[in-house]
Amino acid sequence: MNRISFKKTTYIIDGMNFYYSVFNDFFGNREKMERDFYEWLNYVSDLFSESEFLVILDGSFRSKIATNANIRIIFADPDDADNRIIEQAKFYDYDHQRCRVISDDRELCSYIKEIGIKTIGCKKFYNLITKDR
Repeated sequence: MNRISFKKTTYIIDGMNFYYSVFNDFFGNREKMERDFYEWLNYVSDLFSESEFLVILDGSFRSKIATNANIRIIFADPDDADNRIIEQAKFYDYDHQRCRVISDDRELCSYIKEIGIKTIGCKKFYNLITKDR
């Protein structure tokens, strides 16, 4: 994959996996990583305004900074994020809606690919979107 399509797509993002992969600094400050991630995601959701960004996070509710209408945040508590990602991916696939799972979790991506849904690694997704913009 050399580019991200502008076709209407639901991007199901493994939230903590994404921001730890892309926005992690030496100190691993989760609040700063989340803030940087949401800032980037707001920017990206403007560029891809026809698409939806579904971010699934481990844990329970905490404040969020995503403001655009095409961003949805789901906190997986009491379940884990991987199960919620699989559930959402199956739903979109069953409903014949174009979706992609964004994660670096090898086990999760392997399972998602087995059921016929495309995956993109976190850094690759980030780089494809942010290059030349």
